[in-house]
Amino acid sequence: MDKFPLWGTVSKTKLKYRPASPFGVETKIYRESLNQDYTLLRHIDGDSDKKFNIVEVERPRFDGSGVSLERVFLSPTNGQPVLREFFEGRNDRSSLWQEQYEYNYPADPLALTGYVDRQGNRYQWEYRQLSTGISWRDGRTEQETVLTRAVDPTDVEVSLQYGEEYTIPPWQVVRQNPPTVPSSVQLGSNSERRWRFAYTFTADPQRGAPNGLLLGFREPERNWWRFGYTSLSHPHPYQLTQITDPTERFSRITAWDAFGRPTRSEVYPFRARLAGTRTALCGRRLSTTLWGASARCGGATTNAGNGIRAAACGTTGWGTCS
Repeated sequence: MDKFPLWGTVSKTKLKYRPASPFGVETKIYRESLNQDYTLLRHIDGDSDKKFNIVEVERPRFDGSGVSLERVFLSPTNGQPVLREFFEGRNDRSSLWQEQYEYNYPADPLALTGYVDRQGNRYQWEYRQLSTGISWRDGRTEQETVLTRAVDPTDVEVSLQYGEEYTIPPWQVVRQNPPTVPSSVQLGSNSERRWRFAYTFTADPQRGAPNGLLLGFREPERNWWRFGYTSLSHPHPYQLTQITDPTERFSRITAWDAFGRPTRSEVYPFRARLAGTRTALCGRRLSTTLWGASARCGGATTNAGNGIRAAACGTTGWGTCS
């Protein structure tokens, strides 16, 4: 019986370097068996300031009719792209399309504040500096750049708020969100069109849980989605264990393997008739490979009293995960 390579025919990818005029370097990337399939990168230092300010990319067109050229101009301040041009032929003088990038936030030169796409549509972003609450040894407080506003070409606006307080039922406790994580996102000027988020946070170094765990989110005109986690004393601490929807229906993870991966989940799709009485409709067993991929799944009805058949959970035996 003939044996075939597992991954088919493999061809080596090679790189060649040579100086580029007037100052710079060219890098040619190609495969041995495909001489016409290559990418040529040309980094150009036009004013000999030891900084590349232009990057050119040449590629043969699929139809074999010539070579296209893409040219990117880099900012001398932050090295980021400020203009991107595409030429159908490498000797063309006029570009087929252009894209422009702007960085006009003084506190952070890497923050993208404007973008004009190849159709001439303009996008805008606004930022501000917020304290993370972390202090350096010299007394300075660490600052982080956060996005506060975005506007698309149709003037649709999205605004973001940070560090807001929240209260999630049934706990009537006012809590504080992290200072640099979005606590709400609002679409347009209507305050009712706001999505709210709740995270764990405390400035105390002796915190009971990691900062930044998502406890819940709330959509416009709906109640909270809530998330529960295992405790520090659990064999797998701070793992997601329960998701409750706005109608108080929930699913629960009840077992994990030695690597902390879920092996059993239960679904509770009916609201309790009496306070404190809940019965799972079905449980779902999960089996994973050593690399974390789902290997087998199985379902089993645990609440026959509601007249729900095993088919509602998929299958009572092991099968392929869908």
